[in-house]
Amino acid sequence: MYGADVAQLRDTAAELRRSAERLTSSRTTLSATLAASPWSGPDAERFRGEWQGALSRILQDAGARLAAAADALERNAADQEATSAVGGGAAAGAGTASGPYGGSADHPPAGASAQDVTRWWDSLTPAQQRELLAEHPDRLGTLDGIPAAVRDQANRAWLTHELDRLAAEEPPRTIPNTSGWGVPYGGTVSNPAWDAWHEQVATLQNVQHMLDADRSLSLLLLDTRSGPVEVALAVGDVDTADHVGVYTQGLFSNTANADGVRDAAASVTALNATARDLLLRDGRPGESSAMIMWMGYDAPQNVVDVLSDAQAKTGADRLASFADGIRATNPGTHLTGLGHSYGSLVTGLAASETTAFDSVAVFGSPGIDADGLAAVHVDDGQFYVLQNPGDPVAASGWFGTKPSDLPGAQVLSTAPSAGLSGATGPSGWLPVVGMVSPIGGLAMAGDYALGQHTDYLVEKSTSQNNLAAVVVGARDRMIR
Repeated sequence: MYGADVAQLRDTAAELRRSAERLTSSRTTLSATLAASPWSGPDAERFRGEWQGALSRILQDAGARLAAAADALERNAADQEATSAVGGGAAAGAGTASGPYGGSADHPPAGASAQDVTRWWDSLTPAQQRELLAEHPDRLGTLDGIPAAVRDQANRAWLTHELDRLAAEEPPRTIPNTSGWGVPYGGTVSNPAWDAWHEQVATLQNVQHMLDADRSLSLLLLDTRSGPVEVALAVGDVDTADHVGVYTQGLFSNTANADGVRDAAASVTALNATARDLLLRDGRPGESSAMIMWMGYDAPQNVVDVLSDAQAKTGADRLASFADGIRATNPGTHLTGLGHSYGSLVTGLAASETTAFDSVAVFGSPGIDADGLAAVHVDDGQFYVLQNPGDPVAASGWFGTKPSDLPGAQVLSTAPSAGLSGATGPSGWLPVVGMVSPIGGLAMAGDYALGQHTDYLVEKSTSQNNLAAVVVGARDRMIR
């Protein structure tokens, strides 16, 4: 923007901002009109569904893009003024400049907090940001404190890069047998390197297919650096949403499980739709929500590891940092941590490490490694528990006091209620005979109802309604 007319830049930015405000106002008015309209019947239900599911979001996204363009023009204007003040010259390149928040233009200062990362990013010129996004998407995509929209761009670019790299690096499926075990000496055996390669390729292809199939999803995390691929998918605009929920799963959560990732993404998408519906019914059509499926830790994959809190503690560190990043980029949002089963332990521990969460809701929880809520950094009355009466994991208290028994915990219903089902799902049974049970000790002969532990997010259930109500702070819509 060297030589640009500063006044013209600011005038254009102001016009873009006015246009963004008009779109936002129109969206709010239309939402309120639809909510109050007596129009009924199949056509009305279909249109309301389309409005809540896509049309309203299109207007919201357009307004956000106009506002972002206005911000960029205003930064350019400020850059031009600063350049002129020191005697002219183009802005420094992305590899050499430094800003008032330390570090350099290609990385934030060492040990920077998420808030410092946000300030560092905002201190860069648009040209520096674009160059960094093009050259180092792997850094930006995993850096807490970078805006969600930028992380999405970076991770999509890195996803393409990694798929191309892996396609060119396929190891042989088999290797010579030099041990003499299993097959005659001199034969071949399966190559563990190929198995690991194939799992990573399958994971990345699954993520790509999901993004292609649902354009409303954004990719907030794609970490391929070591171990299982770590992923976070979001629905809604995390940078601007008034309410954001972060959902963490537990045992068997694994990005290599294509069905598991798709089901979890579908659950948060449905949960976000319920949250938006609650906002409309609560008379708050101008507020927005976003949900994140966070698979950013190495979850237990067997019933032995799930008895230890070791993986939860590592995951909690990462979840706390991720939450700090959301808080830094969207400081005014109401942020809720949602944790199921072992994921509730991760969420509870994370909430003891950060003040980013406004609310925490745990469901099917074996405990949060605590006998009280003093260490959980949410306000009184903002720690919620959902527990099916037949859920043996929630009844175990394996990691400290049962969350439903913690003083100050707000226990919400999972039972059937007006127009809503109970969170027990279809009849199903999970055999635990002869296995070490997450309840503790050796499982007794018999089975337990699988749905009692797994179906808290079933659509149109009391538990799903309650979790959405926690996310949007709709206390009057909570069923106790």
